[in-house]
Amino acid sequence: MYSGNITEAVLLEILANMARELENVAFRVSRSVAEGRLGSEALEKLYRQDIMRAKGEVQKLRYKLHEYLAAGRMGLVEMADVYTMIANDLAEAVSSLELGVYMTLLLSSKKGAAADDVAKGLIEMYRMASDASTMLASAVRMVQEASHASEEILKLLSGKISKIEMMEEEADAAYRKLVASIFERYNGDPVALIASKDVADRLEEFMDRVASAGYHVRLIQAAKTAR
Repeated sequence: MYSGNITEAVLLEILANMARELENVAFRVSRSVAEGRLGSEALEKLYRQDIMRAKGEVQKLRYKLHEYLAAGRMGLVEMADVYTMIANDLAEAVSSLELGVYMTLLLSSKKGAAADDVAKGLIEMYRMASDASTMLASAVRMVQEASHASEEILKLLSGKISKIEMMEEEADAAYRKLVASIFERYNGDPVALIASKDVADRLEEFMDRVASAGYHVRLIQAAKTAR
């Protein structure tokens, strides 16, 4: 159980709940596209129900964190702006995922099945998004549940964040390869080119947001350790 003051405990609980929502929905999307390719009925149902619900829940939690700080607690929390940035990153990550899935469904409705190399690239990026969100949720839980602040915990946490950073680098490479395939396959088909590139862009944004959140989570633990 977290041993800091009650205000920080509440904020960490909010962030942990946001990270869990992100982890769960990213995993379900990744599994859906892997099992049913990109235009399955299951993915459409997932979009209409689970993704929109998760997006609403994460936005609600972000507002809760902002309101909690605005209600006179800002001065009581060390690095309050960092908590805010993490919440914003998590909310924006869910929004990027939602937009990516929306454009995936649009691409499928316009083109049927995407070209094999493009489809494989998109499926791989969805997998990376899921893996990164799982690692981030684990990192947030570690900070939330830490019974004390120590160099050992900070080292373990830093290992998780370093893995997220490596995942982001791998995703950047995958993104560049995917974009090259998109321009090669859909040269002369602007609708498919724009739609598929937009999916790739949204997934890259997702990875950037997760990496940013991870960086700021490490700052919180480092500040606790330095006290």
